[in-house]
Parts: sequence; structure tokens; C-alpha cells
Amino acid sequence: MKKTDLLRGRGAFDRVLRSGRRFEGDLLGCHVLRGDEAGSVRVGFAVSSRTYGAVRRNRLRRLMREAFRREHAGVVAAAERSGRSVSVVFRFRVRVVADVERLGLRAVQQDVALLCSNVSRYLVGDRS
Repeated sequence: MKKTDLLRGRGAFDRVLRSGRRFEGDLLGCHVLRGDEAGSVRVGFAVSSRTYGAVRRNRLRRLMREAFRREHAGVVAAAERSGRSVSVVFRFRVRVVADVERLGLRAVQQDVALLCSNVSRYLVGDRS
């Protein structure tokens, strides 16, 4: 993932979280906002600072980033087919996992894969 593909700034995150379509997984939630530009995908990762300290938040963001890096092809292809830009924010659901140190990439990647498939279907027009 390039730095230009990352969603930056509180305003951008707030806009996606407030106005975007929401999808829920077991561990993660995902908010998607379609734009007007052509086919770019910008992604952000959010973890609540009220629930976890800095070390745990950073670990969770790294896990989400790596899982999305492995699963992002479908979302990018759907964004290109739709001809619109897409902003996606993955957020770790508060109080889902108490022991973050034992949470592995496999569990996060399964959740991200499910969310990415839902987002892809949403982008190409299948609302089911």
C-alpha cells in the first residue's frame, strides 16, 4: 500500500464514519463512502483510544493493515468497475477481544476478507 492510498486527517475519517455505508464483522466494522472521482481507493484504520493503550492500538492497526493488504484486490477491482473513488475505514469493534496480544492475523484476515467481499458487492451495485 502506498502512502497516497491511506486516508488521512480527522475530517476525512469523520466524513466516512458519519456518512458512509456500514458493514459489521465479528471483530471489525467497516464504513464505506463512495466519491465522484475515478476508481481510487483510500483506506484508514481506527482503534478507540478509550479502550486500548497505544501499544495495543498500534498492534491492532498493524494487523488490520496487513490483512487489508492481502485482501484488497477485490475492493480495488470493484472501485474501478464502478468508476468512482472509494474511502474505506476499518475500525476495531470496542470490547470484542479482551486479550489483544493473543489475537492473530488469521482471525483479523478472515474478518477483513468478509468485509471486503461485502464492500465489493456494494460497490458494483448488488445490495444483498
